[in-house]
Amino acid sequence: MNSIKVTILNKQYPLKVQPGDEALMQEVAQFVDKRLREMKKHFAGQPNDTIMILSCLSLAEELFLLKKNMPEPVDKALNALLFGEVSTQLRDTIDQIKGSKNTK
Repeated sequence: MNSIKVTILNKQYPLKVQPGDEALMQEVAQFVDKRLREMKKHFAGQPNDTIMILSCLSLAEELFLLKKNMPEPVDKALNALLFGEVSTQLRDTIDQIKGSKNTK
């Protein structure tokens, strides 16, 4: 695993990614940061936690709508790939965040 840092809402997060995935994860982080900033403008005055939840719901809605319009075999293959890899990445990221909180 390779270590990178991404910045989302002016906060830096260290991540571990598979070799070769560094540029993709930077692009994903920029996409997420942009979405959060757009939501923050739209819901000015709301706490960052609320902005993050609303953004997650918005992104999840987009994903569900895309999946809903996919043929079933593609959807099943995508589910296995996406949710297996995303689940692993999320677990790793959560562990990293917990680790960084415990060291403070």
